[in-house]
Amino acid sequence: DTDTDTDGDPILNNETVETPNGSGAFNGDSTDDPTVTMIVQNSLVQVTKSQVSVSGIGGEGDVVTYSITVTNTGNTTLTDVLVTDVNAVLDPAFVNPIAAMLPGATETVTATHTISQQDINLGYIENSAIANGTSPEGPLMDVSDTDTDTDGDPVLNNETVETPNGDGTFNGDSTDDPTVTMIVQNTVVQVTKSQVSISGSGGEGDMITYTITVTNTGNTTLTDVFVTDANAMLDPAFVNPIAVMLPGSVVAVEATHTITFTDVNAGFVENSAIANGTSP
Repeated sequence: DTDTDTDGDPILNNETVETPNGSGAFNGDSTDDPTVTMIVQNSLVQVTKSQVSVSGIGGEGDVVTYSITVTNTGNTTLTDVLVTDVNAVLDPAFVNPIAAMLPGATETVTATHTISQQDINLGYIENSAIANGTSPEGPLMDVSDTDTDTDGDPVLNNETVETPNGDGTFNGDSTDDPTVTMIVQNTVVQVTKSQVSISGSGGEGDMITYTITVTNTGNTTLTDVFVTDANAMLDPAFVNPIAVMLPGSVVAVEATHTITFTDVNAGFVENSAIANGTSP
């Protein structure tokens, strides 16, 4: 029968005072109580995520590669540790969930994200991984903390240094900062205007026909692109503004100008078109 409690202090009248088993249960017999030493359990899992590389120029279709590291930083064995990432694809060869992780164990998996036009319009990719597992104390979870800055360089003391989200904001928690990859936005619209034909002899009342070409020569999506021409009439069938122009999009519209006596006196017709739109 134990003569000390779980703190090692003496038990008076130990033969008549029943003390619990390690699980907290009793067997009804005060003469055979086990000597119990409690052990402090500290179940922890830690996830870090690093940007390893960006293929190409960081444009649409290029690939961002990450390394996700899961570590058992506690003192208990973890089981069924499932790694997820809603904005990247884990290496298909990675065995998920991780069946068991002893204290100090580390598992690493590669993940990739293919850059989309939406990412470019946003100007960045924000990415976090999550590990959910089971410990002797119950379920546990951790959201990844970035181990690299927006340039892919290491962040020293990443668990104590808070880095911003993609939009530059902070949440006040230095342990769950997303891994952010900035994307260079290049917003450009280009307008060209060509004289197609002149009716008649080019005198008063004759008509000059133009083609106005609007091109999205940048890498972001343009919206509400409004084409104007102060000295020519656009084709009435042309839908103006242009609702959406993806990178590389080209839209052409015909415009006409009727030669006036003022034009004849000036000796020329001068003409320009303008495109105004909205970018991210």
